[in-house]
Amino acid sequence: MEPRIVELNEIQITGIQVLASPESGEFGKTWPKLFERCNEIDPLDGLKIWYGVQSYDKELMTQGIWKYTAGTESKAGIKTPIGMETLHLPKSKYAVFEYHGAISPKLGETFGYIYREWLPNSEYNPAGMFDFERYDERFLGPEHPDSILEIYIPIIEK
Repeated sequence: MEPRIVELNEIQITGIQVLASPESGEFGKTWPKLFERCNEIDPLDGLKIWYGVQSYDKELMTQGIWKYTAGTESKAGIKTPIGMETLHLPKSKYAVFEYHGAISPKLGETFGYIYREWLPNSEYNPAGMFDFERYDERFLGPEHPDSILEIYIPIIEK
């Protein structure tokens, strides 16, 4: 699995955030909450593209937890709806991996491959304490075998 390398400007994501471990099942619960309230977000692209953003904090990771935000790209300067969060992902270079198939459990295994095998053997280091999944019209549902999503890892050259 080889990624393509892209550069993106700052991305602003607004959505529902949870602080949990990936094994808790809480990450998946953010999506129905987001879809119930997505009309409260002023989207940049008409709610066609969705993001799952993992934000890491060294102290929290020692406890096996991190922040997960299910959201969509929102317009600059919007007021964040109560009970939601707005993230500003910095301009960065990214390794983009295309993931095919149902989400569980292989998506977690793919992240493991990226961080434990691909990154150490590549010419890159992680460039931030976050990564994200990007869901567009190719994503057919979390259990659909033909679903496609993209995993974005911020990188810098070693």
